Amino acid sequence: HFVKLSDNTDSRLPIESRRMERGARIVTIVPKSSKCVFQLPRGNLEVIHPRLLSIHLIGDFLDARKYWLAFDLLRKQRINLNLIVDHDPQTFLENLDVFVSQISNPQWLNLFITDLQNEDVTRTMYAGNYDRGQLSAYPDAFDVVGKVHGVCDKLIGVFEQQDKDFELPKITCYVKKGLIENALAFIWT
Repeated sequence: HFVKLSDNTDSRLPIESRRMERGARIVTIVPKSSKCVFQLPRGNLEVIHPRLLSIHLIGDFLDARKYWLAFDLLRKQRINLNLIVDHDPQTFLENLDVFVSQISNPQWLNLFITDLQNEDVTRTMYAGNYDRGQLSAYPDAFDVVGKVHGVCDKLIGVFEQQDKDFELPKITCYVKKGLIENALAFIWT
């Protein structure tokens, strides 16, 4: 069990739980990685990636604006890609051009766009990984209910400024917003 340590003894509920063989011992936790190596009673080694460590590492990558590393880890660990936006919405929206230049693969951008939801995953799905005081404030004119539309609008603006062709992600933005006519008009031009 992973338990959050705090001064309040009532809040010692497990954040994350994973079944391991009885008698398993932690050998090491690889620095700057989410790998945790265990030695099982029979002597064999097992490597796991606890979600708690992965989300902490992803948060460090996002704070440093290393979007490619964060995105790659999110994909490999199958963690909701909304975390990229919800970790720090203001910084993400201010650095959207950096995000697009680092994640230059149109398929990855499509994956990100299709995964967008009008939900703040730092307050719902991954609330146990974020302290209440640690949560980022929303920027002005940002609403979780309109998050998909807002992010897609800004992405379309960034795609139009780029030299590289981002036709498919742009079409995906239109479709995600429900603007099928705009997507078809863009395809026909």
